[in-house]
This record gives sequence, C-alpha cells and structure tokens, in this order.
Amino acid sequence: MAVIEPFRHNNGRIRELIEASEPELQEYIRCLEQGALIDGLTGTYRRDAFDDVFAREFDEAKRYGYELSLGMVDVDSFKSINDIHGHQTGDAALIYIARSLMSSTRKADRVGRCGGDEFQIIMPHTGAEKAYKAGEKVCKVITDGVESAGLPFLSISMGIATYPADADSIPKFVERADEALYAAKHAGKNAVFAYRMLQSR
Repeated sequence: MAVIEPFRHNNGRIRELIEASEPELQEYIRCLEQGALIDGLTGTYRRDAFDDVFAREFDEAKRYGYELSLGMVDVDSFKSINDIHGHQTGDAALIYIARSLMSSTRKADRVGRCGGDEFQIIMPHTGAEKAYKAGEKVCKVITDGVESAGLPFLSISMGIATYPADADSIPKFVERADEALYAAKHAGKNAVFAYRMLQSR
C-alpha cells in the first residue's frame, strides 16, 4: 500500500490522508504526465513535448541515416471561422482537424499542436514524395468529412521539408517547412507544398 502523507495548508487545515494501491498511484502519475504532454483540447502533443519528440526523431534519423519529413499545417482562414461562427465552433474545428490528422497518418507519425491553429507532423522513414502524398491524403480527408461533422467548410495548407535533402539542423528544418507552408497558403490554400517544389520554380 502506497501512502501519500497529509500536509498542512498555511491556514492550518489538514488535508485528508490519501491512501492508494500501487497500481492506482502509478495510473495517477501516468495521467499527470500525460496532461503535461498532451494538449487538452485536441489530444495532440503540446508544443514542448512535440519539440522533445522531434529532437529525438531527428537524432535517430541522423544516427541511422534514414529520411525524416516534417509537415507544417495551418488551418485556412481560421480567424474568419472564429469571427463568424464563434469560438465554440472554432474549438470544434480544431478538434476535428486534429482527429483527422491523427487518423489519416501512420502509427509511427507524431502530431503536435504548436500554436492556436498550427499543427506539425513528424514522419519518420519518409521521403519528400511520400510525405507529399500523405499531405494530399490529409487535405482530402479533412475537406471530405466537414459536412458530416456538422462544421462550416474547413481546409488546411501544409508545407513539407525532408531531412537530409532540405536541411541538416532542426532550425533549418523548421524554416524550410515554414517556407513551403507559406507557398501553399499563397497558392490558394487547401494545398500541399514540399520545399523541393520551391527549388524547381
């Protein structure tokens, strides 16, 4: 039996003694840890946790010499959705986008929420061409399912960069994916751009 001893608040009141079996305590700790890692709204990795996972995946790719792709995702016209339909609909849209990203990517891929309406996807063992096809699949899943989800029209833009072809460091990796995302947004949105596509222009 694991026992968490009682402690006194400054006002002198004693919190009640908490007793828990070891499995219950471990589950409680696991939930606390998960709360620190997972975004409460979308169920994706929080930014700090995602950055840690990204750093580990990048180190592994460098060590073992395999390709790694990063997808930067932005919800198109999200401010307008909030302004016109309200923040509750905006939150529902973010949940829908996050679930679509997680359901249409592989188990090995990792999805994180890195800003209000910004997400990132890590795709290990994935070159630019496969990452581009994965991005197209995600875009289609999102637009095809919006009506049945009871939401206003939604789409995303995605920029993709790939190690080692596009970058040899994490900052450069993020910069290149962001450049590709910028190009996707300015190409009319609901689009996917890989960094190498910018090089061929």
